[in-house]
Amino acid sequence: MIRRILLILLVLAVPAGLASASQALADSADPAMGHQPPVLVKLSPVPESAAEKQGQEAQEDAA
Repeated sequence: MIRRILLILLVLAVPAGLASASQALADSADPAMGHQPPVLVKLSPVPESAAEKQGQEAQEDAA
């Protein structure tokens, strides 16, 4: 019974230890960055379908 409890504790402790070690390495490898402005992305408008374009071109040609 005690072996099972120790095994469960070991299984739970290993990922926590790996996570904290990984975080410590990440903190020491990458110095803290200052505040960075957000990146803004402009999206292009929705393209018109081919049928709408042909209709517009026909109207422009008729005019």
